[in-house]
Amino acid sequence: MTTPAGMHQSVVSHDSGIDDFPYIDEDDMTLPIIVARPNRRRRRIQRYNDATIRLHKFYCEVVELLWRLADIHISSVVLIIIAVFISNNVCALHLPVMVLLAITLFLPNSLTNILSLFMCVYICLIAILKMIYQLNNIHDWDHFIRNNHSACNATQSFPTWLGVEKNPHTWQLLGSTIVTIVALGLQSAIIYRQRHHRSVHGESEETKHLAFPKFHLEDYDRSFLNSLKFLIDYGFLKFGFEICICLMGISAWVRMDFLAAVQTIWIGIFALNSRSFARWVWPIYVLYMTIILPLQYALYVGFPEETCFGK
Repeated sequence: MTTPAGMHQSVVSHDSGIDDFPYIDEDDMTLPIIVARPNRRRRRIQRYNDATIRLHKFYCEVVELLWRLADIHISSVVLIIIAVFISNNVCALHLPVMVLLAITLFLPNSLTNILSLFMCVYICLIAILKMIYQLNNIHDWDHFIRNNHSACNATQSFPTWLGVEKNPHTWQLLGSTIVTIVALGLQSAIIYRQRHHRSVHGESEETKHLAFPKFHLEDYDRSFLNSLKFLIDYGFLKFGFEICICLMGISAWVRMDFLAAVQTIWIGIFALNSRSFARWVWPIYVLYMTIILPLQYALYVGFPEETCFGK
């Protein structure tokens, strides 16, 4: 830039704080003028603003990662919670839940969410029924059974067999039911939020099962961080079959009964054949589990003692 006197502006100035300021001769027609270096307070504010921006960006990335992880695993977590709930509260009213839970094993994930809604509605109805039974107008059948011996010497009333009983402690009565309903509600909220997020940001639905959608598989060995991303996104895909075989073995070892012996036969079929054959047989095994799980639960529930069936 040329000044009216024919002089030129310099890229540095005397007050810039640069130690290696170039020597300017008296005949030099360059005018050394630029903005001075910011003072210490301004530099501190600038560093604080930069750190705040980086921290906010890191926070947003972590939050989105947690949302994606929740979207990927929430269905499995909810199904595990339901399985624990109905296993700890075995009764006839929970048998339909076990049937729906077993069906979800054989259906794709898109239909699993629909069945989860049905289970949520049904469990809510069970909770309402339990609360209605607590009304003073409803007589306690267990008290009647204890004081009036039936023909079959029954020790359990029909309502107890169904899964309802008098209990003055609300949390003991509905605690596990409330936890299950909350888990099902969180599942719906997370799935809806992620679906809306992908729609707003133009992300493909094909990447909804990936925690790191921008990660490329061929870069897994570039760094330790890439290796962790690979394990998170593709770990179960690569090693899930072996993990399932190990869990099947643990289940057979814990049970030690006829069904455990059948389980070991399945383990032998999978372990002694190729992966292509195991991939073809796996749906048959899943169908077997879909049938055997509710059947075991139904046999454990049995018939009401008041019917004298089998006495």
